Amino acid sequence: MSADRRYVSNAELRVASDAGEMRLEGMAIRYNSLSKANVPAAGCREKISPGCFTRSLKGDDVMAFYNHDGNALLGRTSNGSLRLMDSKEGLRFSVRLNPNVSLHRDIHALVADRTLHDCSFGFVADGDDWENGTDDEGKRCQIRTVKSGKLFEISIVGSPAYPSTDATARSLAYDFARQITEREPDLREQFEKVRLF
Repeated sequence: MSADRRYVSNAELRVASDAGEMRLEGMAIRYNSLSKANVPAAGCREKISPGCFTRSLKGDDVMAFYNHDGNALLGRTSNGSLRLMDSKEGLRFSVRLNPNVSLHRDIHALVADRTLHDCSFGFVADGDDWENGTDDEGKRCQIRTVKSGKLFEISIVGSPAYPSTDATARSLAYDFARQITEREPDLREQFEKVRLF
């Protein structure tokens, strides 16, 4: 198993300010939608099945970050500031921001003016299928369908989770694996074999 991040372009991300609350809402994962080309590997595309993260949604403490940064915490399910709503279409979220935290006010403003409008999510797959297929342009490719996994976080991002240079991508994958093993020591052995992108 390896830690993965997925970038969701044109995510349904918006601000909501009901009754004085500052919130971000959107869809972090759209099910059965093909990833961009070459994710998770060259010549491949990927899609996430509905119900993939059912176990995580029932009991794990999923967090919301800015740019996958554990120091830029926006909310978490354990205190109710992050709510995740699963459906056949995808995984929706609502993050209640704290108006007393300057980072939260800044992120709210950047989403409001559409400077930030993309999402990403971090997970470990523990069940998947591979098959030959074609993408939306008719090109042949391998399609990975993630059937089950552990969801760690969703993120509001300003740039893709997979930058174009190998060195940067490796650094991001390593940092993500390190953050997860600090939170989940029982996964440390699995992450010693982490796939670096």
